[in-house]
Amino acid sequence: MTAMRAQSARFPADQSGFTLLELLVALSLVGLLSVLMLGGLRFGVRAWEKGSVSAEQSTTLTIAQRFVRRQVAEALPLVDPGNTRDRNILFMGGRTALRMVTGRLADAYRGGPFLVEFRLAREGAEQQLVVAWRELAPDLSDIDQRTPMSEARLIDKVRDVEFAYFGPREGGDTNQWQDGWTGRGTLPLLVRLRLDPAPESGRHWPELVAATRISGVGVR
Repeated sequence: MTAMRAQSARFPADQSGFTLLELLVALSLVGLLSVLMLGGLRFGVRAWEKGSVSAEQSTTLTIAQRFVRRQVAEALPLVDPGNTRDRNILFMGGRTALRMVTGRLADAYRGGPFLVEFRLAREGAEQQLVVAWRELAPDLSDIDQRTPMSEARLIDKVRDVEFAYFGPREGGDTNQWQDGWTGRGTLPLLVRLRLDPAPESGRHWPELVAATRISGVGVR
């Protein structure tokens, strides 16, 4: 009897613990909080991934535009040594491709001059804007050789590109944008590149306008 009274004194009736209902409510709240936290975590991961992809695309476009602008600025008004009679510059600008001789390909390349070409290339069902290049002899004696060119992808998932060239028309003195610039005695003043990305790329390509540093008659 004395032992029962001592046990009753140690465990009062008002401290008998949780009821089953209280326990179920607590478990439900914990589950709800876990779901909310998991949903927030997934949202954060998706937002981070989307932001990472967007930043990567923006960086790729910036690098590509900077490279194209640099190459146009480095264009040299050199005459084909095999056709010095016409004195035409080695600059072949079309609507969807541009081929020219530049003084430097990039900071990492200290040689030159270089034959550089921008054009569309197809890989499977997708088109890409690529740059191809080949180092030339200083006297351009190998300009007509069929030597393979190195190639690198600039922008993938491209639907179309459009080059245009600003300068005087042949036989005129008024500067205007033109679809082609081939067989001329001077370089164009400006080169414009409009790129139409494929819808699935999710990209927007700002119009690029680059200036040539040297414009005039051929120097060779």
